[in-house]
Amino acid sequence: MSLNTSTMYLGFSLGSAAGAGILALGWVGGIGLLAGCCALLGLLLERRNATQR
Repeated sequence: MSLNTSTMYLGFSLGSAAGAGILALGWVGGIGLLAGCCALLGLLLERRNATQR
């Protein structure tokens, strides 16, 4: 299995665990907030990497 596929599986697992934790708290709207935070984090990491090249 390639590193890219392994990284995708890790992301899927972490996302599922985080979503399950939010649902266990009974806060369905928190899933959207979590998704937005993850997207923002990804954007910030991409911008940081782009400036280092």
